[in-house]
Amino acid sequence: MVRVAFLWHMHQPFYLDSAGSMRLPWVFLHAIKDYYDMPYLAERYNASVSFNITPSLIKQLNLYAENGVKSDCFLKLITQKPSELSSKEREWVVKICKSSQFDTMVKPLEKYAELYDKNSLDDKELTELEVLFLLSWCGNYLRKNSEIVAELLKKQKDYDENDKNALIHELLLFIKKILPFYKELYKNNKIELLTTPYAHPILPLLIDLTVAGEEFEEISEGLSLKDDAEEHVRRAIDIFKRTFESTPYGFWPAEGSVSEDAVNMLKNNGIKWAGSDQDILQKSIDSADIYKTYDFNGILMGFRDKELSDKIGFVYKAYPTDKAIDDFIYHLKKIEKNYKSAIVYVILDGENAWEFYPNNGYDFLSGLYEKMVEDESIELVRISEPEADEELKTLSSGSWIFGNFSTWVGDNQKNRAWELLFLTKKDFLRHKDKLDKESLDKIQELFLMAEASDWFWWYGEGHYSEHELEYDRLYRNNLIQIYKILGINPPAALFEPITKYSDVSAIIVQPKFEINPVIDGKITSFFEWLGSGVIDESRSFSTMDTTRGPIHKIYFGQNKEKLFVRFDGEIDELRRKGELLIHAKEFEMPLRISLKEPVFEENIEVASYKIIEMALSKRMFKSNRVGLRFELVVEDRVVQILPSLREMTINLEEDFAKNWFV
Repeated sequence: MVRVAFLWHMHQPFYLDSAGSMRLPWVFLHAIKDYYDMPYLAERYNASVSFNITPSLIKQLNLYAENGVKSDCFLKLITQKPSELSSKEREWVVKICKSSQFDTMVKPLEKYAELYDKNSLDDKELTELEVLFLLSWCGNYLRKNSEIVAELLKKQKDYDENDKNALIHELLLFIKKILPFYKELYKNNKIELLTTPYAHPILPLLIDLTVAGEEFEEISEGLSLKDDAEEHVRRAIDIFKRTFESTPYGFWPAEGSVSEDAVNMLKNNGIKWAGSDQDILQKSIDSADIYKTYDFNGILMGFRDKELSDKIGFVYKAYPTDKAIDDFIYHLKKIEKNYKSAIVYVILDGENAWEFYPNNGYDFLSGLYEKMVEDESIELVRISEPEADEELKTLSSGSWIFGNFSTWVGDNQKNRAWELLFLTKKDFLRHKDKLDKESLDKIQELFLMAEASDWFWWYGEGHYSEHELEYDRLYRNNLIQIYKILGINPPAALFEPITKYSDVSAIIVQPKFEINPVIDGKITSFFEWLGSGVIDESRSFSTMDTTRGPIHKIYFGQNKEKLFVRFDGEIDELRRKGELLIHAKEFEMPLRISLKEPVFEENIEVASYKIIEMALSKRMFKSNRVGLRFELVVEDRVVQILPSLREMTINLEEDFAKNWFV
């Protein structure tokens, strides 16, 4: 028999601004889509699993429950009539409302897809867009059990302000049920609950920044944030006790980040279990066996199976549901055959993956739970059940991404963020003696929020978000408020964005000139794609995403008769086994093109060799504004959808004359 311990990590960073409102609505949105649905599914199939709920998530869910609309900047805006919004507010609302995943959330709602593609919206259309956006985020439980949600989904269009307000009221009432539901299941021994240090910090870096490398001594100058690290642990335990009336058995340290000092800190605070990634185990011990539970200095440790965890997080979204489930079970059977009394730790985000799955992952998860519960050779266990198989004498430092801390420290932006944090701490230490307890408490809270891993995650290379500038502003604002409480003018550096990129222009460069490339699958000359548009897919790759896809860059452009698209990357397998699917609203079915042989037809030309090049006749399109999306398929499996951020939109009547120069 193989034992499987699922740990679903439920987390959102503190989105609070200086006015005490959530600047971004992701807690609210994931609350109506994922946070209730996940334990509901586990209970429905009697699946014995564990959930890790972060204190920052708990506090923000409570804010919604207590303050409703007042707790969220986005909700405050959309409860107003569109005519009452300023142009800037209107633009921001539209940006949020177009942030849903297109294929799985927008496309299934026909009217949403129509409005999503419009550049300008009148007041009635904006109201409809707001309602459809909220409906797209409603999870399967709400869709089946809320009369209001079901009626609005059935209506499909012509929504008004009354519909919108009724929906928001219903969703806020629903959020009040989430934490009590976890508590009820936990009390009845149907699920297990764990937690994470308070604001989701990288604990080892707070204790000693040089654990990531001696070169970071220059940033910290010997200063440790160990006292803050202790406070993160103590607050997490306190919030867990107040919320669930119990002491947490274990912690999933933020991002699986561990060091010997960090794990000992958890142990000294009464924690019995901590988890990390298999890369850490493999660095810590020769001939590491990830299918065991280890005892490190008196604390039990489990190490996540990277392949199986990442398959759920990043790979299975592109599989047919039955094939994904069969593949997961197949890997468990293989482990059972090769390892005696194996314990498999499957640990990943409990919310972020599902918006990429059809039906919000319901079909996959329900099918997987059902098969595992019925299979007598598989036992679902909770994190607290396995006992130690072996002693672990040393523990390497690192996280679940690359087994190191490079996602949070090391490049210019990340290092700059750490510099500002340490500079602010030093200034605080110089002036703290003049402060009363209330001011000290406020500053402590601001430091803890600034130390969240999430801000450092978005800085620098590795991750991209259209909301980077807002994350940057939230981070710097925590430090600015500290200076204001100190009665000191904040340093000018805190008012300068750390991030280089404020919007999608970091990834997309628009075409400058007409182009006339030769469609032969080769870079025939330097000039043939000069002036084309470029989409840098590599910038949207996540460092945690092990299935990045073969295409790294897309070039696009046009001349009077044709549209041109070029794909650069690792195309050997595509050239041997691949197909290209081209989606456009003019096509009843997507065009399906084999990449094994060149195609030269009247309206389409495709060649793949060193690169993939394509030309489409403009005669194929009825509208002057064309939206294209591509799928790369290998052996009936979609390996990449392009562009990853959004549909490629091209104006067929673009005037390039203004860009010419001599």
